[in-house]
Amino acid sequence: VGFDLYGPFTALQDGSVVAVNVQKKSALIVTGSKSGSKSAFSSARRRKVVDLFTGPYSNITAVAGGPGGNIWVYDVVERRIRIHSPEGTLLDSIIPLCDPEQGQNPVSMSVYNDGRFVLYYSSGKMACYNRLGIPLWRLSEIPDLFSGSNEPLPMIGHAAVNSKNGVI
Repeated sequence: VGFDLYGPFTALQDGSVVAVNVQKKSALIVTGSKSGSKSAFSSARRRKVVDLFTGPYSNITAVAGGPGGNIWVYDVVERRIRIHSPEGTLLDSIIPLCDPEQGQNPVSMSVYNDGRFVLYYSSGKMACYNRLGIPLWRLSEIPDLFSGSNEPLPMIGHAAVNSKNGVI
């Protein structure tokens, strides 16, 4: 796509890819030209720069596609999620209520169709929040099916959710 990737990226509902370059404070949406069906894209790509950063100190560590094709970004400097339209217009923001032990550096975010969202932190912990940013649950360990003891969450690069059945 002709874009150095030094930051998070995600796919939107329409198949577009949003890539964030944290070093250059820029974001790019790459779309394909629709060819026949709703989900098929041709190799002719279009690139559009969108402004997802609020200033020189803005630092986006996680990005996700949200309901309505909107772009959700987590800014660790502002400690909030900003919701942008696909054109980059700021629509709303959420300040998740985080436990200080949870860590303040989400490395991955995924959004359910109803606005609930999951954050995976660099500390190896995961939390789910409602649309207002209120924690619904937190997780730092999972049960080992064979030994019966708990194991820490594995290091992951991205968390994805399935809104239809609630699976992460």
